[in-house]
Amino acid sequence: MSNVAQGVSLRSPEPQSGNASATVYDAVADAALAAQALRGDAHAFEQLVRRHEAGVYRMAWRVVRNREDAEDCAQDTFVRAWRALPGFREEGNFRAWVYQIALNCALSRRSRPGAVVELCGSEQMGEVADPRAASPAEASIRREALGAVEQALAEMPGDNAALFQLRYGEQMSVAEIATIVRKKPGAVVVALHRLREKISQIIRGEDTEAKKP
Repeated sequence: MSNVAQGVSLRSPEPQSGNASATVYDAVADAALAAQALRGDAHAFEQLVRRHEAGVYRMAWRVVRNREDAEDCAQDTFVRAWRALPGFREEGNFRAWVYQIALNCALSRRSRPGAVVELCGSEQMGEVADPRAASPAEASIRREALGAVEQALAEMPGDNAALFQLRYGEQMSVAEIATIVRKKPGAVVVALHRLREKISQIIRGEDTEAKKP
């Protein structure tokens, strides 16, 4: 039955940060589908794949910074999830469970020698067309700031990049993120605070480390 997961054709949405990539998560629907999948309902599992494939891809890309590797990681995540499904607790959080699998896969791929890193532009981040911008000059400054943030994210350790995407891209709760990254919620709060400070410094042009050649 692993052909169910292997046969899924994963889409490749552009990596984004911010609210543009987030959707409202329906945990109740996930729980119902997961219960059906645990009873051998392949169609229910396919629906779970469709519900989470885009987010899994975005997080994987944020870590591996490479479209091909992110696509492979997303595909591999659902194949692994299908095979490991008998060990999933029906009362558990399916999204956190599958993202944990995806994160492990992405971190493994990122650590491979010779990994290729790609940058995404502000257009891909969904931020360039901002009607609130007061002038073209302001829009240009915003693009430059986003570019600096994107560069910093590319240079961050993979777990920090994942943390950024989970919180600010997928808008997950601290509790859910803690489950995915296997840390205590307090540790996640501290890590997010440091990440916000780092990004704020970059936007204000105060981060000297980011400016080093």
